[in-house]
Amino acid sequence: MEIACIVEGEGEKQALPLLVRRLVAEFDPSLFVRVHVAVVWPKSRLVKRDQLIQAVDVAARGLTGPGALLILVDADDDCPVDLGQRLLQWASIAHGHLPIAAVVANREYEAWFLAAAQSLRGHREIMDDIVAPSDPESVAGAKERLSRHFRERRPYSPTRHQASFSAMMDLEQARRGAPSFEKLCRDVQRLIERCVHPKPEPRTKPEPRTKPERGYPALSARGSVMWNVLPTFSSLVTVTVPRWARTIRSTMASPSPIPVGPPPERPSTR
Repeated sequence: MEIACIVEGEGEKQALPLLVRRLVAEFDPSLFVRVHVAVVWPKSRLVKRDQLIQAVDVAARGLTGPGALLILVDADDDCPVDLGQRLLQWASIAHGHLPIAAVVANREYEAWFLAAAQSLRGHREIMDDIVAPSDPESVAGAKERLSRHFRERRPYSPTRHQASFSAMMDLEQARRGAPSFEKLCRDVQRLIERCVHPKPEPRTKPEPRTKPERGYPALSARGSVMWNVLPTFSSLVTVTVPRWARTIRSTMASPSPIPVGPPPERPSTR
């Protein structure tokens, strides 16, 4: 199976496939899933209905077999719940037959790194004194917060650090500290389950057979019309026959008198 992703930046293009493959391996190590990014568009385009439908169509046409679609954007100042529901609704309009998930990182993808900050100590430029905030997803400017804990005060760069941090961060720490990341985990698992074990299509209930009238067998539509006439015909017979019978019985009961004696003389023609 495969998962085609729709993201908003080059950093997510490199990082999200690594992160999703880690989640898949955690759910089922024996399962191979091809994860690739099909569309990289700015968020300003993806939050528009027609543009998102177009992106979903592009990603769906790129699937080569059984697969699913995963949409990931940053919330920034938007409500992640409302934005996620809106994106999922629009995506379902285009390809509702496919398993689709829409995840909105609150506020940024980098907030997930802050939630798992202890697991990133000593990795790349991260110093050993970094501590996860009490509420990582409430931090405005997660990239800047990470940059403060870089050696030599080098700024955080999504294209240089995002994939590396996604491959190293502790998934359980990120789940506990970032609800939006926990939603990503649930959605990826749901997509896998729907692809590996698709729900059977609901079977339509057969129409109930009409009850045959007066014991006559139920036939085809044409036959039913013909048989439905029979009760009417039989009623005519049952009414008419007794009348005939009564007429015959009355004639036999009182026959006309038969004359007795010699036949009358025929008149002479002379």
